[in-house]
Amino acid sequence: MHCPDLAAVTRGGSGPLFLTFLLLLAACGKPDPAGMRVVDADASGAIVLDIPHREYVGLRRDASQVWRQPVRPDGVTCQAQCPEAKWGKASTSCTTGRLDIRLGRRPPVTDLTYASACGIANGGGGIVAQYDQGRQRTSRVRVFDPAGSVIHRVDSMGEVPIIADPATPRVAYLIGDELTEIDAVTGDRRRTLTGVESARYDTTGALVVWRTEGGIAWL
Repeated sequence: MHCPDLAAVTRGGSGPLFLTFLLLLAACGKPDPAGMRVVDADASGAIVLDIPHREYVGLRRDASQVWRQPVRPDGVTCQAQCPEAKWGKASTSCTTGRLDIRLGRRPPVTDLTYASACGIANGGGGIVAQYDQGRQRTSRVRVFDPAGSVIHRVDSMGEVPIIADPATPRVAYLIGDELTEIDAVTGDRRRTLTGVESARYDTTGALVVWRTEGGIAWL
């Protein structure tokens, strides 16, 4: 039952059944703990994708919900300040496809021939190539420095999201619920976080994560 249906049923109701509907209505519209993706964020708030409900949700930094809208094919980004929304995909210097066209400059020197996902940091970046082997998908992650040399690599089963910090040379990837952050200059591991559903760097360089148990946090 969708939220509008609940609202119609509870209008003018009373008794135990009415109380049950009120509890459902109170929970309706809140982001589910699972199936959430951070789409865009800044120091004031974030926009997340509620995959089970196919809706975008605008959240303040204190996690209070400001708005909720159905998914649109043109996507959404933050406007002047999150969670104010601007409909349309964000411009990016990183596009998937063949490595000789995706960066708009000399591609990184790597064993990969294409990128399924990528991210460009403020110095260096990261790419992921996904391969289907029978019924199993394998992801090959490569982090490269500002000169285009690969300084960190890992292969993993399943899909591996990758993000990059526009403010500093940091790249992070997510295997299962474990996020690993890499220094894109030295290749050193900066930190490892567990219990992460999805993550994104905001415009100030903060790491914004949606936790597997539910809830958003700026780290």
